[in-house]
Amino acid sequence: MIPKIVVLVVVLRAICQRSVSGLACFQCSGDTCTNEATIASVVQCPEGEVSCFAQFTGFLLTRRGCWSELEGTVPDANCAGGDCAKCETDYCNGLSRTTHTCVTCSSVADERCTSDPGAIAPTQCGAATMDVAGAQCFSRIVGSVTERGCVRSEQTVEACTGATCQTCAGEGCNAVVFPTGRQKCVSCSGAGCNAQTDTGYCEQAYDNCVTLQRTDGTYVKSCEAAMTTADQTFCQANPGRCSFCGQLECNKAALNVATSRKCYHCEGTGCLKASVDIETCHNSDDVCFSMFDGFNPVRRGCKSQLSEPERAQCDDAGDKSCQTCQTDGCNLDSHVDHKCEYCSSVLDASCITAPNSEVRCPAPTTEVSADAQCYTRVIGSVTERGCLGSAADALECDSTESCQTCAIANGQPCNKAVFPADRIRCVVGATANQYCPDPSDSCVQIANNGATITKKCQSSMTAAEVSFCEANSNKCDFCWADNCNQQTIAFNYLECFSCQSTVDGHCTTNPSAIDTVDHCTTCATLFSASTNTLKRGCLSSLTAAEQATCSAGGTSCSTCTTNRCNRAVFPQERLSCYSCAQGECHSHDGINLEFCPNYRQGDSCVTRLDSGGKVTWLGCWSSLSASQQATCSGSSATCRQCSASGCNNPAYPVGAPSCVQCKSSTDPDCIGGASSFVVQPCNDPLNQACYSRLASTGVTERGCFNDLDATSKVRCSAGTDCRMCNTRARCNSLEFPIQIKCFQCDSKQSPECKNAQLGAPSYCPSYNVANKCFTVVQENGDTVRKCGTGTRDATCASAKLCEQCLFSGCNKRVSTKIMPTVIAKPVVPGRSSANGRFAIGGHLTLIVVIIVTVRNIFMR
Repeated sequence: MIPKIVVLVVVLRAICQRSVSGLACFQCSGDTCTNEATIASVVQCPEGEVSCFAQFTGFLLTRRGCWSELEGTVPDANCAGGDCAKCETDYCNGLSRTTHTCVTCSSVADERCTSDPGAIAPTQCGAATMDVAGAQCFSRIVGSVTERGCVRSEQTVEACTGATCQTCAGEGCNAVVFPTGRQKCVSCSGAGCNAQTDTGYCEQAYDNCVTLQRTDGTYVKSCEAAMTTADQTFCQANPGRCSFCGQLECNKAALNVATSRKCYHCEGTGCLKASVDIETCHNSDDVCFSMFDGFNPVRRGCKSQLSEPERAQCDDAGDKSCQTCQTDGCNLDSHVDHKCEYCSSVLDASCITAPNSEVRCPAPTTEVSADAQCYTRVIGSVTERGCLGSAADALECDSTESCQTCAIANGQPCNKAVFPADRIRCVVGATANQYCPDPSDSCVQIANNGATITKKCQSSMTAAEVSFCEANSNKCDFCWADNCNQQTIAFNYLECFSCQSTVDGHCTTNPSAIDTVDHCTTCATLFSASTNTLKRGCLSSLTAAEQATCSAGGTSCSTCTTNRCNRAVFPQERLSCYSCAQGECHSHDGINLEFCPNYRQGDSCVTRLDSGGKVTWLGCWSSLSASQQATCSGSSATCRQCSASGCNNPAYPVGAPSCVQCKSSTDPDCIGGASSFVVQPCNDPLNQACYSRLASTGVTERGCFNDLDATSKVRCSAGTDCRMCNTRARCNSLEFPIQIKCFQCDSKQSPECKNAQLGAPSYCPSYNVANKCFTVVQENGDTVRKCGTGTRDATCASAKLCEQCLFSGCNKRVSTKIMPTVIAKPVVPGRSSANGRFAIGGHLTLIVVIIVTVRNIFMR
């Protein structure tokens, strides 16, 4: 409006100054026609001048002034079209081209500006300072006022943004109702008003309609913003007599006091809570909405609460950042594109390689990353796929390398790919390239059915097949490359342990640790007294002289013809002693019972002590040098000898005057926290050792060996549920027995029990080697987490969902995501030196011990 005022001032000034003998015209040329400061310049034409002109290029004013300025370059006939205008009154050339016409009005002065703009004649617009070919007229709403007019400057276009303003191109183009879909309501009052259907436009473009029934039985219908204060107060006090609605002309129907829509309501991070409030909407025909930032909900509620730009966003089918739905409580979903494969290979084997179980993910309860919305993970031999949307999901996936996340593109699940990409493939039956359940699996051939060879993945072996291979390792072949079990093997050999003591000391000292085998027809073990070395392997692999020695039947060679038969200690009289190197004798982990590396008849076990009585070395007499033997023979106080196998047991060398003393029945820390306990003097100053034991009641006890009764001493000495020591201070403080820890709670007492458990698990009430962790979920959602010794079938018989697991803290997952994960897995055998393959047999016990040890480490 400012440019109009400037023009008026200049025009009045010009009128006062002009001569009656010539016209006054607006004058500009080129850039001065597009400048707000110069477009309104006025010129007094020469005496006798009777015409003004204006020239245009399209809708852009390029020149105007007195007709005489053209100096005859433009004939009169050529200034009658749209690009040129000639006129004969003062200031007549101040308008735009003749086709630039618009409806110009305000609903403050003319209500037709809102309801019937087509009834208002368009007028020619004033000259514009820009080319308005693309935007010539505007319609806008300012508060409750509707305005229409001409576009004449860049400022008008720049200010016309959003849903409350719109420009258009064409003569009189803004003569239509604005905005499209502007609310119309029935407006009436009286006894017959409830049946009225004639509607009119509301002053507020996006208003609601209302119908109310007064206590005298009469009705009122109107736009909500037009309600009187008395009617508003009445509706607040009598909600059952008032009905609000938001659809176009929605109060044409009779009064409807049906219950309004109920929608979940939240804002910001409140939308990530596990529990969200629900509210009743203002309008009876309302819909629910959810708005998202990426995949994270940032606002939920009733659509009528939104501004019009926000409503337009929700109505745009192509805008997925806002989603609407039309049933009660329907707006607690995730983003429409948050879809993932959701499966477990326990229930669906295709989950491993070809999942086809797409789901729309639950509403997230923690922030969903822009680059991680789905996951694939492997737990043992189980493959799981699912959604990332909770803290537990993210924690479980972040804490293991056996989990992969991915980002969704185009609304399609991203976790379909084989994981891991290098998952091994084996021949199964007669079909190659079959992915195994365990990604790091091995392929196997089993000759357990006559001439028929069974080919499969190692993790798919039945219990009977595992037992067969344990007893007949030369009839089972394992390998670790894709389809490596494709070429059938002739199982016509024995497996013989293969080693040399000059390369591997275990060949002599600990034959149970040998796991290298060769394929042979006869096994042999050869001892050379001259070099004090031992060799195990195939008889055929020995030199001719060595084979001759074995054939002679002497005591230096032993042959056998059964599978893995050459593992025994040799010679049979070789003594076994506890051993440790200097500096390792104060640690239980550094002490081992081994056969003497040097074979000597009449050998003995040795314990060497320092001046304070602490053990400094354990081993065999034959391992000492001549000078060490001389020193040892000269001092029985610092060097002790004995002749029986294992007689230098470090549990009994010098005594233990002080020990950790406690019971878990009175102090639970006695189980796993005793390392911080202060040792206490024993009742007997000559106490032989400290002990840690498991009583028959399941209680852990620690104390002085001499305090035990005779029966308990016998059991402890035999290692029955007891461990003895005296090698260091607080030597009986190590955790004993190593126990499983489980989350233990009941949602009836603690509702948080249903959620993912993020704290620390606790020891089971009493120790039992059969203890397992359970999560039991009933039909109504009640959840119990506990320890138990029962079978899954017995513990879970009455439950809707149930999970049993074997590792400390493993029963932590949110109750709604419980699925079986414990799959019996055959023992993974070791490798052989013959062609990189493997067979199971007598050394399987060692492998089981290793697996149990690893499990116990995790339980800590």
